[in-house]
Amino acid sequence: MLIPDIYTARESFFNYDWHTGKGSPNTMKKYHVHNFYEIYFLKSGKCNYIINDKTFCLNTNDLVFISPETKHKSIYFSKSFERIVLYFTKDYINSVFDDFVNSFTENPVYVPQNPIIINNIFKDMNQYANLKTEMSDVMVRCYLTELLAYMHNNPSLHSNAEFGLTPKELVQQVQRYICQKYYDDITLTEIASEFGYNSTYFSKLFKKETGINFKEYLLNVRLSAAENFLRTSTFSVSKITSLCGFNDSNHFSNLFKEKKKLSPTEFRNQFSEMKK
Repeated sequence: MLIPDIYTARESFFNYDWHTGKGSPNTMKKYHVHNFYEIYFLKSGKCNYIINDKTFCLNTNDLVFISPETKHKSIYFSKSFERIVLYFTKDYINSVFDDFVNSFTENPVYVPQNPIIINNIFKDMNQYANLKTEMSDVMVRCYLTELLAYMHNNPSLHSNAEFGLTPKELVQQVQRYICQKYYDDITLTEIASEFGYNSTYFSKLFKKETGINFKEYLLNVRLSAAENFLRTSTFSVSKITSLCGFNDSNHFSNLFKEKKKLSPTEFRNQFSEMKK
């Protein structure tokens, strides 16, 4: 597993980050840790959030509370999403909240009872977060205090345990990831690490849930994509080799013929004849 990136912050630190992602699904390649708190708000879209090797499914309006020195990263599967992230040190907030801030560590995923209230808090906070005045900082602290107080006084709609992926759900997420990224240089070790699992354990889990091993599943997805290119495009076999994640045209042709009983060129010609 990759060594996580480490970030540090000065005392009385606060940062507000509003990001909208569009286009291809986005995945953090590495875990990271930091010496400050983080509140992650998924304003729209869906993603997985991995905290200390445990995976949680997040939907629109879900929040995640990350304590200092906690290893974490996010994986996005939807092509568009909107998220807001707050970073702050403990001394930035009122000490009266120490006890319930610590309680969020045990149940890091929070589903608000009233998403409208949460959205309005972030909307108000956004008006001041990027202003560099003494009063804007005071207002941001007020809204952060309001957010924490609401989370404390209105327990999450779901328990922590309900967010954990079952083995079947985990494998389905991986299958979806492979179908989206089959053209990349994907390996079992890297995928297992992406989802926070030991490669040996993950390999056995994948075969148990699908009936085939990871390598064979990836090969089938790539060959299926190649078959579609041969049917619908005029790309050369060499181009299709590259587009489908294969490194060598001869190796690709041999694998294709082994599975389809026809070479790529023979398959394309046969399909063209059938269309006449």
